Amino acid sequence: MSCNADLAEPTALHQRAIRTLEKQQKVLAARLRPQRDPRPGDGVCPTHEQYHEVTTRSRESWQALLVHAKRNSEPIDMVIQLMELLKNVPAFPKAALSEQLSTLNSYALMVECASEWVTTNDPECDRPVKIMRHYQILGIPRPVSYHLSDIQPTVQSTEDKHFLPLIFAWSYILSAHWVEALKSSGLDAQLLHDDISTQNFWEFIQKQQWRAVVLHDDVLYFSPWSLLRSGERLKYARKTPLRSPSVSSCANSSNSDHPIPASSTTQSALQMLADVCTTEELFQQSIIALAVVMMLPSRAYKKTVLLPQRSPSIDLKGGATATGKSTFDELSSNLDKCITLSCSPEGIDSLLCSVFFDPAVSCNLIGGQMTGTMEALLPLHEGGKTFLRVISKQFPKLVPLWAAAICIHEAESIFGKCAGGTPPLDLPVASWTGVVESFVQVHYSSDGLAADELLRAEEWRNMYLITAERLPPFSPSPPFGKTDESNLNIDIRKHLRHDHQLLSYRMYWILKTGEKVPAHLSYTSMPTIDAAIEATCPRSLTVDNRYAVNDRTRHLGTNVCSPIDNTEDASCNATFNTFFWFQNVEEGLWLSSGSESSSDVREVMHHRWITEGEEEDDVDNPEDDNDKVDYDLNHLEEWLSAIEDEDLDGNLDDLETLPSMFR
Repeated sequence: MSCNADLAEPTALHQRAIRTLEKQQKVLAARLRPQRDPRPGDGVCPTHEQYHEVTTRSRESWQALLVHAKRNSEPIDMVIQLMELLKNVPAFPKAALSEQLSTLNSYALMVECASEWVTTNDPECDRPVKIMRHYQILGIPRPVSYHLSDIQPTVQSTEDKHFLPLIFAWSYILSAHWVEALKSSGLDAQLLHDDISTQNFWEFIQKQQWRAVVLHDDVLYFSPWSLLRSGERLKYARKTPLRSPSVSSCANSSNSDHPIPASSTTQSALQMLADVCTTEELFQQSIIALAVVMMLPSRAYKKTVLLPQRSPSIDLKGGATATGKSTFDELSSNLDKCITLSCSPEGIDSLLCSVFFDPAVSCNLIGGQMTGTMEALLPLHEGGKTFLRVISKQFPKLVPLWAAAICIHEAESIFGKCAGGTPPLDLPVASWTGVVESFVQVHYSSDGLAADELLRAEEWRNMYLITAERLPPFSPSPPFGKTDESNLNIDIRKHLRHDHQLLSYRMYWILKTGEKVPAHLSYTSMPTIDAAIEATCPRSLTVDNRYAVNDRTRHLGTNVCSPIDNTEDASCNATFNTFFWFQNVEEGLWLSSGSESSSDVREVMHHRWITEGEEEDDVDNPEDDNDKVDYDLNHLEEWLSAIEDEDLDGNLDDLETLPSMFR
């Protein structure tokens, strides 16, 4: 058989060659894969001194904040802080557009957006703008399932009595406003329910006798804030045309449902909510309830969400009723901004996690940082009251979101994401709110750099900012180490003199035609953040196999670096995610700073925290004789025979004989 046979067909020869090549590659991968556990001071894993220093600093910093918060407690103004958070958030489009919004059907109905950052003012730069496409949740396939907290107040206060109805009210108000916005954007949305009046409003929303829906490509989606109690069936005629008067909009309704104008419903519901908040002085509790509802879209995939039956135990600011109502009215006029922030898939969680982001802690030290943080904070005392006081001092505009997270028992989940080294990241949301979430928002410096060296954090930050249409880093924390400028990507070397950083921001809504509609009237300035970081990851001169933590060496006790015992996952996850991102964006990875030997570089690059090794899979098993096929000898057959006759654990470095068709 000629070696010029059509190998597009899955011939036995082709399959045999591929199997042999895969086997060869597995052996090579196994030889390069590290055969020991990470060890303190091995060039990636931090030394014991580094870990202890970061852990202690983090623990003492949070402990000091807690002590100060206990001694200097002030009432928290939720209304003002949520308004501050929403100040630069783009409003969801409500005015009539020339075309429908560009949408994507996945688990949920998504709308396409584009974020645009100006990164330099240098007129000589040919890449002054960074663009990133992303999506907002527009509709969910089923209402968010919820169950009520088992904890009920023994003595029900006015706040306790109204808190759950406040949540239901905001669920209805955001959904009604969503219908209004979608209809004006050309989408087929409806708000369906019985007649509503001032007499039956609160009973109506607590029984959830309504549904806000949109029909898109013959699929029915619900508003992202729709709720359905766990265990209850959703009786909804999905196949009935949306505008048909026979559509049954809720399980508890016995009358014919009919669509009513969403705009009038939204305003009426807002007025009734404002009246209750004025009479009962519930403006602050109402903001926490709104924050709870804003967290629902990102939790639509969860089995159930817990809703509280009592008001959170927080020192809230009172104030004059007239002032509170005025501020509340201003907030109500910004419902479009609430929708945008709420519908960012991981936006709110990324803001919650940002309170633990320290730009001066590199990815391989996250385990130490979060160990100190969790030692200081957990368990949350007084229902999280002291922790919220700390947040109100350090990150005031995030207090409403954290109060909501504690209220629905999501604080533990947020802590877990951060302690595990996997906090979510949302650069557009960070840009809207002025919150620092990622090392790409930070300008780094170090005293330990030579004139021809660059921090790896700076190298990778610049690479991201000058590369179009790339995903942001998978981990917020900066990479460790430095790079010799001679090893830099040509583009990075060219753009270093342009001083790229996130200067200003603007977002666009994308229409079906591809046209971009600006969500911001003008660019929003970005905060300038500077941080110092170590230029190297110190190596321990005493590192050897005695310090590898495993079943054989665990008895060494204090000689073993503690992060490898309990917090390796956090540092490993953060480091792997950071380096994996760069490897995919740059389509390669070389971690030389210019001074190490090739063997040291190779050891770091194949460290378990850097590269995920493949499992060895029968690399020594000979090929079954039944798989062999007799063919005429040719170049390919000679190569196969030579490989099969070799000991696969022997010398496989020379691959020059590999047929060109398989290279």
